Amino acid sequence: MQPGNEWDRAQMLQWMFFEQYSHEPYVAVARYWLTFAPPEELEKKRHLVPEWHAKGNAALGVMESHLKSRDWFAGTIISIADIALYAYTHCAADGGFNSQGFSSGFRLGRARCSRATARPIVGGAVVPKLAFMQVNPYRSDCEAAQATETSFKRAHATLPRG
Repeated sequence: MQPGNEWDRAQMLQWMFFEQYSHEPYVAVARYWLTFAPPEELEKKRHLVPEWHAKGNAALGVMESHLKSRDWFAGTIISIADIALYAYTHCAADGGFNSQGFSSGFRLGRARCSRATARPIVGGAVVPKLAFMQVNPYRSDCEAAQATETSFKRAHATLPRG
């Protein structure tokens, strides 16, 4: 999951920093508020939605531009950066992002990440499964994500408020 040479490892880290500071704060935040937040709480943040979409679309555009000439974000095989960027990108539509505006290269990049993360072994390394994900080999990515979100909502509903 880590590229073999120093330059590609540096690129992997660069993309992981990009995910944390330019992608996740907008794509994931928009998804949370528009999909999971109580409606009365969303109304308090509604004025931020255009900013989340503008900055999230800018991040998705950077990713698309990079994948036009490459198969993976860093190096010649899938890396941790690809998995990190796949996480919120594959469900960006939940946050109001429209992947139809992006090229087929970006959609193909997401499809490659989806296939690679579904495999238990990639390039000789075992792909770890996150403890909170309900993994079922007979479910599609979307069905597994929905099951995870349902579990999250149930757990979130039992937390004390205040």
